[in-house]
Amino acid sequence: MTEHRAHRCQCAACGKVTTGKHPDGVSAPVRYGERIAACVVYLATFQFVPEDRLATLMLDLVGVTLSRATIGQMTRRAGQRLLGFATAVHQLILSAPVKHLDETGFRIPGSSPGTRRLRWLHIAATAALTFYRIGSSRGDMLSGVSGVVVHDHWKSYDTIPEVEHALCNAHYADLWIMPTVA
Repeated sequence: MTEHRAHRCQCAACGKVTTGKHPDGVSAPVRYGERIAACVVYLATFQFVPEDRLATLMLDLVGVTLSRATIGQMTRRAGQRLLGFATAVHQLILSAPVKHLDETGFRIPGSSPGTRRLRWLHIAATAALTFYRIGSSRGDMLSGVSGVVVHDHWKSYDTIPEVEHALCNAHYADLWIMPTVA
């Protein structure tokens, strides 16, 4: 971690105040480097560490004090840098002859403190690619899909027009495997 300080001095004779300059690229009163931001983004988005716990973790481990707003800003900036990549993955999956679709619910902070709202993480995947998107409902199906769609036979998948449906083998096996009674 590097800290830069710009000293301010006032001439005793004329009263003029002179302030030192930060190096190029240091433009804010507090700025965290790429390594801190990368750790924050990894912990927040891949390890799903909540913002409050993440702020405590960063203070405990590396002595950096982060606000929830700073953590949010770091993750938003990282997300903005990935938009072109996400668009490319989305298009490749839509054009793939076979794609797998699924969804799972999760909760995000609501507008009032202590409240949580249900959202749905939808995925579209091939053997090599996965596209994630968040929907406000479980039935918020991906548009523009063609070809073969492999899914868990949930009724909303039947609303996707002009596709061939295939039942996911893992879900199909669950229908036929009977539990053994000891």
